[in-house]
Amino acid sequence: MTVVRSLDGGVSWKTWKSGYEGPSAYSELAVTDNADLLVLFESGAVEYDERITVVRLSGE
Repeated sequence: MTVVRSLDGGVSWKTWKSGYEGPSAYSELAVTDNADLLVLFESGAVEYDERITVVRLSGE
């Protein structure tokens, strides 16, 4: 799962954080009160739909 972001209103996008490297699918994002990003996504060792994973990424 790779998170990309734009700092110019969507004109360009760059990789911000790379994390989970296995199969993954549908994701949801949420921002915490201290500007961290919560990423919820389907993941697994063999298939993408083995579990639901939530990771917190520092807003820095």
